[in-house]
Amino acid sequence: MLRVNGESISEEAIKLEFNRLTAFYKEHKPQADLSELRPVLMRKAREQAIGAVLLMHEARRREITVLPEKVDAKFRDMIDTCGGKNAFMQMVSRKSLDLDTLRDAIAGGLQVDELVRSITADVSKPAENEIQEYYDDNRAAFVTPEKIRARHILLKYDDSKPAERAVAETRLKGFSEEIEKGADFTELAKIHSECPSGRQAGGMIGWIGRGTILPAIEQAVFALTENGELSDPVETPLGMHLFQRLDHKPSQQATYEEARHRVAELLQHARRGERLRAFVAQLQQDAIIEDDETTPDTDDDDDPGFDFDDN
Repeated sequence: MLRVNGESISEEAIKLEFNRLTAFYKEHKPQADLSELRPVLMRKAREQAIGAVLLMHEARRREITVLPEKVDAKFRDMIDTCGGKNAFMQMVSRKSLDLDTLRDAIAGGLQVDELVRSITADVSKPAENEIQEYYDDNRAAFVTPEKIRARHILLKYDDSKPAERAVAETRLKGFSEEIEKGADFTELAKIHSECPSGRQAGGMIGWIGRGTILPAIEQAVFALTENGELSDPVETPLGMHLFQRLDHKPSQQATYEEARHRVAELLQHARRGERLRAFVAQLQQDAIIEDDETTPDTDDDDDPGFDFDDN
């Protein structure tokens, strides 16, 4: 159990910080191997969870005022994000939340947001030469990976029964022949596919990048060289698939002009993170932190380089 000044930090709170960190690196460092960074990000998630509690305590100490209408607006945003009032109330019930407690948490979060803004308000923006230098030194991070847009028909079967597997394979070969003769792949997927995408989107999978999907699917889809081309039946743990390539985007290096905004944002985020880490470090000097769980140590070379998500 992790405790800060006697206040316990739940595993859910740590997981939330981990997910925020992961989302940030997926957006700003798409080529990074997040599986290798996982221990680092988990350690940093725990550090950020500690920092979040310390910042909350400091915001309360300073008695930062949050306007009720801002809390109301944030509350409405949560309802919209959940898909409406009914879905929101189901979520509240499922998680055994109290609405007054939830509003207090929203108000507390807005207090922390205001505190962070005040701490980082005078952090300078990166100069043009700094942005250019970072881009030049990290060009590989600004390469858009090759992607293929595809759709599929999925048939499921009991893999302990060879006869069912053979039937699925034969049916998919039949669909392939029908499509080659002019049948509509979308309609066949809507009727026959046992994947939800079949009924909802005519078998559409969307854009697939390497390393983002089951290896057997990746191998089959990237083996297709022409738009409209069909695969042979492909077996995966999900069942048997028939894939069709729809479009292709080659790997492409982003120009400096295309990457400039993202680089500037990345560097500005790093500077705000440095300022915030220094502030939290001061708070930690007077805090009582109890951590019953050890987290993996990592070398500085493995450090992704950014901490607090203060946006």
